[in-house]
Amino acid sequence: MNFADLTIVPATKEQQEASFDHHYPHWGSPRGFSDKKDYYAREYGLNNDDQPWFKDGKFQTWALVPRSDPTTTNLLASCET
Repeated sequence: MNFADLTIVPATKEQQEASFDHHYPHWGSPRGFSDKKDYYAREYGLNNDDQPWFKDGKFQTWALVPRSDPTTTNLLASCET
């Protein structure tokens, strides 16, 4: 794959959930979340407008995706800043 064929985009809600799926085995399960449902609840509790770090675009999930399909949920990578 050529780097010119890739782009980094602010994640859609669906891409953010795909990111949660990728993170769960490494961050959720080892920390005692029994299933993805509990982990999603934690993530949504942390990632909403009630949290000071989330307001005004201070928190963002990013997705690395093919430039030809920027809304795909088949993420090549993701991160949170």
